[in-house]
Amino acid sequence: SELSARLGVPREALELVTLRPTTCKTKGCAYPAVNYNNNCCVDCSQSWYPRYKNNDGKVLSNCRGHGLLGPQFMRQFSGTKSPPSACCCSLAICEEIGYSHEGMLCLPTDPSQCEEALKALKVFPERRRAIMADPRKHRVAPWYYDPRHRRRSQFDNKWMFREFGARYIYRDADGKRFSFPPPNYSPKKFIDDEIKDGFDIADETLPAWVQTMAGVPVDEPQLAKTPDPTVAPTPSPTKRRKAPASRKRESPEALEMQKLKEHLEVEKKKLESALSHIEGLKAHVEIMENDKIRISLERDQLKEENAELRANIHDLERQLKDKTYVLSYDDLKPGGALCNHISDFTFFPDFDCNENFLDVINYTEACDVGRGACQNLARYSRINMDARKEYNKMLRSKKDGSSDDGNEENIEADYEAAISGLDPDDAKKK
Repeated sequence: SELSARLGVPREALELVTLRPTTCKTKGCAYPAVNYNNNCCVDCSQSWYPRYKNNDGKVLSNCRGHGLLGPQFMRQFSGTKSPPSACCCSLAICEEIGYSHEGMLCLPTDPSQCEEALKALKVFPERRRAIMADPRKHRVAPWYYDPRHRRRSQFDNKWMFREFGARYIYRDADGKRFSFPPPNYSPKKFIDDEIKDGFDIADETLPAWVQTMAGVPVDEPQLAKTPDPTVAPTPSPTKRRKAPASRKRESPEALEMQKLKEHLEVEKKKLESALSHIEGLKAHVEIMENDKIRISLERDQLKEENAELRANIHDLERQLKDKTYVLSYDDLKPGGALCNHISDFTFFPDFDCNENFLDVINYTEACDVGRGACQNLARYSRINMDARKEYNKMLRSKKDGSSDDGNEENIEADYEAAISGLDPDDAKKK
């Protein structure tokens, strides 16, 4: 438009102007000041919108939102006290879009899933490592998520993830499977779907703030005047549209056809989204059916095992009750009634281990009767003090080599008598 050309700003920048209740700070200027414009009007300063480059052609560091897609993507919007956090991706397309005042979404808490999400987001390796160091402090803009995986909250209308359950398999636009919502949706599609307040580039209708600056009420009705044939009528303001400029030169039939095509595209996207959601539900149902079959098979197997155990128990109880069968050590042998329960009656997993242990305990080869390796073992707490002293004395004499065989036999007899409760003389005779 002529106004944007005179100010030297893009046409979209005019849509971002919001007037302040104060006048311009420039001396002699009576125009109202503009928000975020250094208390100046649009004519004295043009810094109310983010720029990608300065006058020297250098890219500015604080240029987020330079795409000028609408006031809802600017740093300040609708009287916000503090701007929202920027997306953690640091990608050029995200810098062009700007800020999300309608909620930011979290990364997965699992480290492996978080790394996979950052790779799907196409974050640079250096930036990825910085995010992985503390992922809870970083957020992702909603335009990176598929509409099937996000929804608006019923409380504050901000974006949030849809809840499908822990076992739900997410699929992106290419059908790739994820265990979390993948942040690889096209931001351009998000902008096309979500921006509602567009305007016709060829429409020369000025924004409302221009009429305010000119002192003309925006919606105040005008008094009817007698038409003057010598003066051309002033065109009335028309409502801005989201149609391209070429549509003004199209016929009504072509325009209607274009509208039908756009409606068809919208319905096609809805159908694709519904089909994708149905595919996800089918996969979820398939997983549940497989789990159901597995649980059913395991249940049947456990029932058979329980029935067999109950039959064995009833048979043993019946035999014991009728006194027709008495359990013995032989039942632990292979083929016996207790051959499958060795560990319940011994300290060993099988019968052979228990037999070997008993052979060691009962070892008497080349020994006198009653003098086996483990036949005279006794609890330490059951040996009196005298027997302990005699035993220690015997050990010391053996170590020093100062005792003869007769004295050693007497000491051993006294010790055996002490632990067995016999008289020392009887122990010696034995």
